[in-house]
Amino acid sequence: MSSIIDFDLVCSFVEQGLIKHHSLYKHLRCKAEFLESIYSDALIDAGYGSDWKPNYGHKIGKDITIDLGERLSGKAGRVVYKGSKLEFSSSRCTSYETIEEMVEFLSQPHQDYIMCCAGNIPEWERGLRKYYFIVIEASKLKYSDVDWVPTYSKNNKLTGWKCSSPDFSAKIKKSMSNQLWVTAHSSLYDFYKEIVI
Repeated sequence: MSSIIDFDLVCSFVEQGLIKHHSLYKHLRCKAEFLESIYSDALIDAGYGSDWKPNYGHKIGKDITIDLGERLSGKAGRVVYKGSKLEFSSSRCTSYETIEEMVEFLSQPHQDYIMCCAGNIPEWERGLRKYYFIVIEASKLKYSDVDWVPTYSKNNKLTGWKCSSPDFSAKIKKSMSNQLWVTAHSSLYDFYKEIVI
């Protein structure tokens, strides 16, 4: 990855933020706006700046823009198969009626990087406070280069659409406001580091 962002440095500041989080919330995994705040502080501490505001608003695709213009989408997500796959939710496509329109929307460059502090549910249930800090260059998720097929319930009602490729699979779920759910394989990871608090 030819990035102007040193994600190893950013990760070290993210780890510091997670340590502070768990000094207050010993057993609660850091998610949502709390995690976005940690990402923002880490980028500032690493010298990149951040335009993130704690207003609980969400812009399409991206959460933070740094001073040099890179747009980052901050996620929590979860890992499966010992970290070899990352699952996360993404944009909602409610304003689009057809799968073609949804895929066209999802294929637009809304962010440059997807940054995750993912968890493994069984590990957290055993009390292991472990995060997987993973970064993926967003352009690698080529939603328009894969075939999308409809999915149906047992009574033949349309429930959404899905696609699959060697590097990722994705679903759009109608029951969740046509939200995109992505499973990215480790072949797409640009940065990976485990953080144990």
